[in-house]
Amino acid sequence: DRLNWSALKIIAESPAHFVSSLTEEREETDAMTIGSALHCLALEPFRFADRFAVWSSSAGQRRGREGETFREHAAVQSILSSDTTPVVEQRIHWAATDETGCVWHFAGTPDLVVDDAVIDLKTTMSCKPSRFGQQAASMMYHGQLAHYARGIELATGRVIRRAYIIAAEKRAPFDVAVFEVLPDDLRL
Repeated sequence: DRLNWSALKIIAESPAHFVSSLTEEREETDAMTIGSALHCLALEPFRFADRFAVWSSSAGQRRGREGETFREHAAVQSILSSDTTPVVEQRIHWAATDETGCVWHFAGTPDLVVDDAVIDLKTTMSCKPSRFGQQAASMMYHGQLAHYARGIELATGRVIRRAYIIAAEKRAPFDVAVFEVLPDDLRL
């Protein structure tokens, strides 16, 4: 297995955290499920029905016999509550290449590569530049995009000069914004 960006971020915290992460079971959070669903609808809409089931709020809470039956019979990887559905229904269409994995000494899968640009799709609580900027810095999104840019160059020879993050809010009004990552922030 090759290291991906998530593993590199853990190493940045400390080697002990990284070693611990190798054996820990990682539980999927609601935020991860919402992000995966948005990602799937935007980039692989033909796979959505196979990967996700939407629980109708009119059916009540996902507890008891009905919830158990739903989970048992749903041949899907994740269950979304219907109050998150508006986020994932905001499909984003691009005339671009499909998600393509790059393998070099590390592994990475940029969401989109268009000409000399790499584009990543992220969910957020707010598209307000100051709030999203804090989130992007905290999550080291610029490093992830630099990682992808370098990998694309090493694997294909294509030089990435620009990087963008498409941020989609997880709650009403479900705003979407595009942020450009500065060229200096793409240097590893």
